[in-house]
Amino acid sequence: MDRSGFRPDEGGARPAAPPDLSESKGSLMPSSARPPVLGEPLDPLPRQFAAFMRPQLPGLLNEIRTEVTRAYPVYGRLLNGPDGDAIRQGVEQALTAFVDRVADPGSSSELRDELLRRFGRVEAYEGRDLEVLQGAYRLGARIALRRARTVGRQHSLSPP
Repeated sequence: MDRSGFRPDEGGARPAAPPDLSESKGSLMPSSARPPVLGEPLDPLPRQFAAFMRPQLPGLLNEIRTEVTRAYPVYGRLLNGPDGDAIRQGVEQALTAFVDRVADPGSSSELRDELLRRFGRVEAYEGRDLEVLQGAYRLGARIALRRARTVGRQHSLSPP
């Protein structure tokens, strides 16, 4: 049997490959496929990046909210519901924890990690597919990285 589950000795037809839902095909759902080689971790960001990025957080939070609710309408309903403030605070905490880790690489990420685990537990409890939550995370991360790249270029920053 090969990795697709096809057994040549059974005479059956090879199952069709799943459709490619990657962004390059125009889907709103990002591909969950991982690159074959992840490579080495990125070099640390210059600590002064945190000082330039921190004032960007409120606008970045709004941009992420807008794009995530456009791509994943279920989160638009949730953000306007009774749990909306908790979700917004969670996203804000995740962004702040990132900037805090840049400013002080030794700072703890326990609060952020527990918060993200709670988001996952709530999604599972509510019966929502975790792929949607992960897609929203990926979209938010892409938006944040795009903003970080812009800020870095504006201030002529590069990793140490």
